[in-house]
Amino acid sequence: MLFRVQTTVLKSMGFITLRMNESSPKAANWQWRLGQLAPVSMTGVAVCFLLGSFYCCGINAANILYGFFHPDSIGSVVETGEESAILLFMQLIPFFTIVLRAFCVSLLFFCKRHGWRNLLTQADQFIDHALPSSCSITLLRRKMRSASVFLFIVTFTIHLVWEFVEWVVYMEGDNMTLSSDNFLAPLPITYYAFQGVVIWTLFSSVPFIMSQQLFTCVIMLAMLPQAAMKGLNREVGDETAYYEVQSQFATTRLTSVPRKLLLLTEERVRMWEATYMSTLIFIGRVNDFFGWILFILYGLDFLTLLGFVSNIVNNARSDWQSYAYLFLSSAIFLLYLTVFVCPLVSTQEEGVRIRFAIHRLAFKVERCVTWEEDYLGQSLRESAQRLLKRLRRFETVCQRHTLIFNGAAIIQFTRTFLVGTCTFLLSFMVLAREFFVKEKVAGVIESQHGP
Repeated sequence: MLFRVQTTVLKSMGFITLRMNESSPKAANWQWRLGQLAPVSMTGVAVCFLLGSFYCCGINAANILYGFFHPDSIGSVVETGEESAILLFMQLIPFFTIVLRAFCVSLLFFCKRHGWRNLLTQADQFIDHALPSSCSITLLRRKMRSASVFLFIVTFTIHLVWEFVEWVVYMEGDNMTLSSDNFLAPLPITYYAFQGVVIWTLFSSVPFIMSQQLFTCVIMLAMLPQAAMKGLNREVGDETAYYEVQSQFATTRLTSVPRKLLLLTEERVRMWEATYMSTLIFIGRVNDFFGWILFILYGLDFLTLLGFVSNIVNNARSDWQSYAYLFLSSAIFLLYLTVFVCPLVSTQEEGVRIRFAIHRLAFKVERCVTWEEDYLGQSLRESAQRLLKRLRRFETVCQRHTLIFNGAAIIQFTRTFLVGTCTFLLSFMVLAREFFVKEKVAGVIESQHGP
């Protein structure tokens, strides 16, 4: 199994339907009947997680609305003017978007859970039948199993550290203990801290970790076409190097390319085309299953990062612990938006390299073939023309049908998109700082010249 750890987590939360042994005798014995109740029971567990996560979303939404219309309750240092209203709203949304991310991703996967096994089957078939001959299937499967464990440990540890720092900074800043009844401050509701810790851990932290495991599944699925394209680039490069040697003889008009070599290259191009088309189809299936999940993951993580950046710019507290927490949070979610999606971007870039490699191979083939009648017979001429035609057609296919992972066909994971994301974040931070400074200066002038 490719995602053993992630599948175990999803099964334990009830988001993957348990498969019962169909060969079990359907006699009226209590063991078989109890076994038939297991899938229903685990589905009930998943529904409980969804309801609890929805409840946390509602609480955080109420907190945002109350803080937006009562900015003094959150210690805001600016008045809610026309420009600062948006920035104040961004300052309030991080925890809401984190919980909303967990809820939406869990809900989407719950609705699509019956297609999960089909996707895993397609991934296994892709590994067994679509990879180039230069790729080691055994090595790739071992790499996938190691990546499954590694990514689970990394995502779990990062979120665990972030949650611990959050609780310490949040409870110390408000002088809160587990017996305090102001957990939902600034909401004027009595809510004990120990209740909040239990509910938020079960229905916010655990679903978020589950959503991260789905994110890691997309990352590992992206490693498959990435490996296929790397192997394809190696094979095209080796073929080009061979024609490079042949072209040296062709330019000196000593010999021409043997027909057997042209036919062998044409057969290899057919296999490359089959590999490319299988990769294109596989990426399309991954996009169909994870498209909206990727869009929500990336979009809400982006809003969360904007929220933490707004809090850095307009921090109501001056202690170093709060700034350390905000910078840590920003760094973690920036990591999710950039480093974690690198395998998706790398697949697209490997596909672009294929197009250039095919173009280069066609150039070498055309150069090393001697077109004069004295050196090239009719059969060799036809073989060369057929090979060049197939190479150019393959290059056109690579140009028109690129290997791109997308989020609901709205965002496309390319290097340009990642650079644009980082540029927007830096611009937002600078503009937010300018707006807040402007509001502070306006507030000071108004207080000095007021009645």
